[in-house]
Amino acid sequence: MDAQKFKRALKNINTPRKVMHAGSLHYLDPIREKYVPATPEEEVRQKILQYLMKVLRVPKQAISVEYLLSKAGIDSKNRADIVVWYYEPNDGYWYALGVIECKAPDVDIMTEDVKEQVFGYADDLLVDYVVVVNGVYSCCWLY
Repeated sequence: MDAQKFKRALKNINTPRKVMHAGSLHYLDPIREKYVPATPEEEVRQKILQYLMKVLRVPKQAISVEYLLSKAGIDSKNRADIVVWYYEPNDGYWYALGVIECKAPDVDIMTEDVKEQVFGYADDLLVDYVVVVNGVYSCCWLY
């Protein structure tokens, strides 16, 4: 899909409904199954999650949100925004396919800091695809 089609598709994706929770607006995250504050970055994350599930038809069990790298045996306290996994039936294991870093719309996604962050996750998780998105712009690499 070209950049303009993706931008239009993302614009037409609805986030989950915002609800009042603990005195402020939150989303009920469909993957984490918990309330998360409705920040600009979270709105981008929720749109990407909806895009993955509704447009690309990625099953919920193949998506992790705010994934602690330590869960993969990596000595790190870092969290990847979204990790998409694939199941290998020959060995019965799930493998990381791609990592998606979500930023607020006002964040420049092409800075060295942002690229270092997401490429670090890619190196740690041994993924094939890397995506950075801020709801306005996106960039994808075959890694």
